[in-house]
Amino acid sequence: MKKKFDKRRLLPALTLAALALAVLAPFGWFAARDAALDGRRLLSAKDAGLLGEAGQQNALARRLYLDRSKAAAGYETRPANADETQWYAGARHALEASALGVWMPEPAADVATPETAAGEEHELWVSEEGAVRRVAQSFTGSGDGLTLFFASDGTLTGLQVNAAAPLAALELDKAADALAELAGLEAINDWQELPGKGYGEALARYSPGTQLYLHVNVDNAAGGGFATLGLALLPPDSVAADGDE
Repeated sequence: MKKKFDKRRLLPALTLAALALAVLAPFGWFAARDAALDGRRLLSAKDAGLLGEAGQQNALARRLYLDRSKAAAGYETRPANADETQWYAGARHALEASALGVWMPEPAADVATPETAAGEEHELWVSEEGAVRRVAQSFTGSGDGLTLFFASDGTLTGLQVNAAAPLAALELDKAADALAELAGLEAINDWQELPGKGYGEALARYSPGTQLYLHVNVDNAAGGGFATLGLALLPPDSVAADGDE
C-alpha cells in the first residue's frame, strides 16, 4: 500500500528555507549593488581621463579625485576647529623635521588652539572653499606667515611661506622630495620633470600613472621670502596643453 505523503512535514522545511532566503537575500543584493557601484565609479573615472589604475591605487590621488566632486559653495573664512588645529600642528612638526624645516617661520609649539582669542598673534584661520582647506597662521611680531593646504581627510597637499627676510637656501628638488614624502608618495616611480611655471625659481613634476602634479616656487627677489609648494590632480591632456604653451 502506497504511503500517503504528509504535507505537514513539508511546512517546517519550507519555513526554514523561506527564512534563510529572507536573511541571505539582502546580503547578496548589497554585494551586487556595491560591485556595480564600484565598477561604475571606476569606469566613470577612466572615461573622464582623470584616474587610471595607478591613480586608483594611490590614496592621495583617490582622495583628490573624490574631492573634485565637492563643488565650492562660496568662500568661508573662520577660526580653525579642533580637527584642523590638530592637522596643522601635526604637519608643522613633520615639516620641521624635514628638509623644509629651514623655511618654517616659528616653532610648532606656538600653534594656537581653537579657543585662542580672536586677533591674538598665533591664532589659526581657515579659508574653506569646497573640499580644500587652507589653515593659515600669522606671526605679527615678525611679519612671517605660514599657510598649509589640506585635502578633506587631513592629508597635507601644499604650503605657502611668507617671510620678512629671504628664505634659507634649499634646492628645489629637495623641497619637492620633502613634500612628496610628507604626502606619502614615496612609492611613485614615474615622476617626470616639467618646465616650472610662475614666479621666482620654479620646478614642476608630473606622475602620468597617478596623474599627480607637484610644483615648487620660491622668490627671494623682493627682500623678503616667499615660497609655495603644492600637489594637484591633473588629467594628462591638461598637462600636455600646458607644456605646449
